[in-house]
Amino acid sequence: MGKRFIHRKRYKSCIIYKFIFDTGASVYVISNKSWFTSYKEINTTVKWGEAKTLLVRGEGICKITFTNTSKEATLRKCFYILELGLNIISVTALPPDILWIGRNNTLVITKNNQLITKRQVKEGLYFLPV
Repeated sequence: MGKRFIHRKRYKSCIIYKFIFDTGASVYVISNKSWFTSYKEINTTVKWGEAKTLLVRGEGICKITFTNTSKEATLRKCFYILELGLNIISVTALPPDILWIGRNNTLVITKNNQLITKRQVKEGLYFLPV
């Protein structure tokens, strides 16, 4: 699970570190099938932005470990979307025991009132250490 480069109008040549915390996304997106701990193939699409429709090849569960704290989180109903090339953690899909606070360009995520990660904004995004 190494670094990837994305080339989008807004994020030209930006290096990302596997996962982006996204307050605008409504689903979890995983771009590497091997990261799923349980998986079933599906064939559906999701609308991404105003003009793009993406193929969802599968869905399942992913367990991620935050490298700066060694804390683990389980993400359920993750969509496998290969063509996006990004991994997105959606705020709206978080389970009730995971809470987040974003303030002063700092993101704090807790699980059961314990810190699981803390990040600074980079290039307008929160890149999570997974």
